[in-house]
Amino acid sequence: MFIFSFNMTQHLLLVVLIYSCSKTKAQGLHPPSLTVNPPVTTETDSVTLTCQPPSSVSVTQCYFYFMRRKPAKTFSCLKRLTGSEILMMTNRNSSATVEVTCFYLVVYQSPESSMSSITIIHSPQTVGVPSDPDNSVSTFLTSVNPTPDTLTSADSSLLKPTSDDKIRETLIRMIGAVMIVVVVLLGLTILFNKIGKNLELLTSTKLLF
Repeated sequence: MFIFSFNMTQHLLLVVLIYSCSKTKAQGLHPPSLTVNPPVTTETDSVTLTCQPPSSVSVTQCYFYFMRRKPAKTFSCLKRLTGSEILMMTNRNSSATVEVTCFYLVVYQSPESSMSSITIIHSPQTVGVPSDPDNSVSTFLTSVNPTPDTLTSADSSLLKPTSDDKIRETLIRMIGAVMIVVVVLLGLTILFNKIGKNLELLTSTKLLF
């Protein structure tokens, strides 16, 4: 029984010693530096993640935590991702700010880098330029001047003349007719005056003879 307990104690001491050595070696590693370029991107544009280990370390792969999600994503230390890919990895469906850290492995895991943020916004809506300007003009005119078939009942009611419009139209016609009569009468008056003057002149001429 004593021998069994002694062996168990030796095993425990060995495990503790190995763990302490591993932790000491891990603490001797320096954290990488993480840069994000650009820090603000759209869903369709790309962002470059650079996880830079110390110059004394030579690794080809780095490990990235997105929003502290585990397990870490294994990429090359220089990785280019689109905004939609980052949203997919973090289970986001819309614009979001994603926090990222990275580390590397040299037998042991290095400390994590300082945290960087990536802000992903919606892609701007672009308006295409039509290739056929004549077609675009006709489409614009059609949209501005709808046909009777495309008018709703409310639009049709707006096109119908109201009683005030009818009264206004009648008054305009009456004023126009009165003006025409006045002009005609004025013309006749001038004409009769000329005829009267000519008759007087003719009469006076006959009397002289």
